[in-house]
Amino acid sequence: MRSCKRGVISVKRQLGKTLLLFLIVLILGTMVSIAISISQGILITERNLRRSIPPVATIIHDNEAISEYVDRHGTLPTGWEGDVSLDMLSTLGQLPYVRAYDYAIMTWWEFLSRDFSLPMDTASYLATIIQEDVLLANLKSLSLGIEGLEMIRLKGVRYANVMDYVQDVITLPEGRVFTEAEIRNGSHVTLISACFARANDLFVGSSFELENNIYDTSIVAGIIEPSMIFRDDNILISEIITLEVIGLFTPAMTMDLQANSMNIRNHMELNTRIYTPINVAKSPAYLLREYLEREGRIEEFQYWFSYQDIIFALYDSLYLDDFYEAAKELVPDFWLIHDLRFEFAPMSSTLRMMEELARGIMVGAIGASILVIGLLIVLFLRDRRQEIGIYVALGEKKKRVIFQMLFEVLVVSAIAITLSLFIGNVFGEQLSMMILRNELIYSADIRPNLDSGGLNCFNQMGLGVHMTGEDMIASYALSLDVVSVATFYGISLVMIFLSTILPILYLLRFNPKKILL
Repeated sequence: MRSCKRGVISVKRQLGKTLLLFLIVLILGTMVSIAISISQGILITERNLRRSIPPVATIIHDNEAISEYVDRHGTLPTGWEGDVSLDMLSTLGQLPYVRAYDYAIMTWWEFLSRDFSLPMDTASYLATIIQEDVLLANLKSLSLGIEGLEMIRLKGVRYANVMDYVQDVITLPEGRVFTEAEIRNGSHVTLISACFARANDLFVGSSFELENNIYDTSIVAGIIEPSMIFRDDNILISEIITLEVIGLFTPAMTMDLQANSMNIRNHMELNTRIYTPINVAKSPAYLLREYLEREGRIEEFQYWFSYQDIIFALYDSLYLDDFYEAAKELVPDFWLIHDLRFEFAPMSSTLRMMEELARGIMVGAIGASILVIGLLIVLFLRDRRQEIGIYVALGEKKKRVIFQMLFEVLVVSAIAITLSLFIGNVFGEQLSMMILRNELIYSADIRPNLDSGGLNCFNQMGLGVHMTGEDMIASYALSLDVVSVATFYGISLVMIFLSTILPILYLLRFNPKKILL
């Protein structure tokens, strides 16, 4: 009689033992399935979380390192307040993970207009939680507050496609972005907001003039009243620049009940912003240099601007770790690489805890499986030692006997572990969700954007994200994909094989007489 046929008959005749083996394998297999499901869910969730944040990074001052230096030396480190060099930014921008990079100069009061009005329409914000009088006060705070004179904010960029447009901070319903030649030559072209255009009867193809004035602030030292500074008799040197409108943009952020005060403020500032090539925004510095050279005071000149909105756009959010590791070796002292991964720090800590739990379940389940199933097989073999002894005494090859025993165990176990795969997946999901809700909602106050280093830089660039506990939990997913199923079956079959083969090999090392006795 063939080994497989004998094995089937043996399974049918010993239903009690077969059921016992089935239940034990089912329970232990479920534990293994839970551990694998949670581990696979963690990998999927971390990938989902990373994909939910913009694939961007920046460099900021390392305030913690600066504070430690001050504590040790009693003074600020030399040169900490300076900008990183353009060569350094270029080096970081050439890393293989970077799709594009940009830095900008944001002017404040150097460009003025006697003809323009800033947008003061609150209609776009009425669907938010902010009251209309507060909205109007915020809009007015963006104005210079001098009748007949308005300051215009220029953002000079070096990336022709405009990083804000590429990163969906703004949309471009009309016109185009810059060309490389326009950026390189410092052409007097500009992108303005559609809201700003409506307020001042501008359109794509129209031109407007701005005053580039250098004021004598020495005679008004300590005075912050704009009307005392921005006087015609206080101008040291002036020039008029003419800008051609090549595109109209709109802020991408939707102003609804989900918009917080930071979103609203950023939206308002975007509507007053004018994008130009970076050398146009630098023109006040060049004008000041011209004045000081003419006055014989060139030794007083220093570039007043600093590079802002330094941004590295990566090909994928999954490259954030790789970019960080490569870039941290290149940045100077007292600077650090920063990205938006801090947004899901609470979720990450919970996932690490769940990973430890899954690892513990896995190790415990495998150890218990080998021990319990092994002892059960030993007991089964003791009851069947006469049957096995007779097989060997009658000349049956030991390998065929081993095959029969393995076949019997694997037939029952295969059904049990297949069922435990689905049961474990269900229990794993329920256990995971219970842990996540306890950690992220019931026992924790999840408030996004609490990282002091990244709070302002990303929010002011319009790249901040808001992730609540529910948002993070929504990223969690368990799935029976090919990898998790193959891993489960591989681990389960190996531990069953080891649990079965060791006792059988031990028994068959004896001769038929000893086996029968």
